[in-house]
Amino acid sequence: MLNDFNSTNANKKSYINPEIQANERCRSKSRIVQNFIIIWLDPDIDEVNVKFPDTIARLRSIVSWIKVFTLPDDSVDYLTDVTDENVFLFVENSFGKQLVPLIHELPQLYSIFVFCNDNDEQQTWTKEWTKANGIFTQAEQICSLLKDNVKQCDHNTIPISIVSVDDLSKPNLNEVEPLFMYSQILKEILLEMASDEHAEKELVQFWREQYYDNASVLKKIVDEFEQDYHRHTPIWWYTRDCFIYSMINRALRTMNTEVIIKMGFFLLAVHQQIQELHRQQSNTRVPLTVYRGQTISNSEFQKLSNSKGGLLSFNSFMSTSVDPEVANVFCSNLEPNTTGILFKIEIDPSFSSIPFALLTN
Repeated sequence: MLNDFNSTNANKKSYINPEIQANERCRSKSRIVQNFIIIWLDPDIDEVNVKFPDTIARLRSIVSWIKVFTLPDDSVDYLTDVTDENVFLFVENSFGKQLVPLIHELPQLYSIFVFCNDNDEQQTWTKEWTKANGIFTQAEQICSLLKDNVKQCDHNTIPISIVSVDDLSKPNLNEVEPLFMYSQILKEILLEMASDEHAEKELVQFWREQYYDNASVLKKIVDEFEQDYHRHTPIWWYTRDCFIYSMINRALRTMNTEVIIKMGFFLLAVHQQIQELHRQQSNTRVPLTVYRGQTISNSEFQKLSNSKGGLLSFNSFMSTSVDPEVANVFCSNLEPNTTGILFKIEIDPSFSSIPFALLTN
């Protein structure tokens, strides 16, 4: 529990547990495969791990990649180098007061969690900062809120390509937005891949390499996937509350071909299940309207506004709702420098070439 953390003077020398250092060296050989990371800044992080190992373990069951720092300058250097992930900052209260005003506007900083012993002692400074979730003394509070943040973050990072009317008319396809072109090519490659009986085992091994030091993920997800994959549908696994959804979206967003190919058999399985559901529902389908709420950066919104009449492509499996109020939840909690959009998508099954399906459970 976080209420037992002790704030110390920032100048106090801190020694990180050798086991933690060894873990960090090992993790440097793996890679970030989710859309987010945690930066944990605390002068006594070594004491936290010794006294409260369950706190770190619980957080890592939600966000696997955690970088720990005892000095603010080191954490800022790391944060400013992050380009492809969203960062959740966990910071001890005295450090937070100094640090948050300096880094709050960084686009890669998604949200801030401040922890201390006593949140009644004039601890209202976080209200000035929109990315700050508040000051916490209980691990349970943070874990619950972090799960909500992760869900929203994952939803908003689905890769989108925006192709203007001018781009569509260009004779040279090399001039069209690269992400759109590459995603279309990769899709064709994946759909043509032959079934490989070893692909499932190779994917499980890849996951073990990425989460080798995360017992919670290995036991709850990877082991279960290896033993029980065929007891559930591919869509069931894809929509499960775990790292799979996040890993797929990040790989497609960053065009990480290695991860995409590793997960190729699974992507194909999800696609084939959607196709089959699409076929089964073909007799009952009528034109329908679905909605998707999403938050995008102001620069992306400006690009979208300037591309009226062009092409908008969601380069991943896309979830929608027939209820606009449900979709609106995902575009109402705005971060700085972002715009919430409620997409209204009208589908005429007689013209649609992309398979879609209604998921009832």
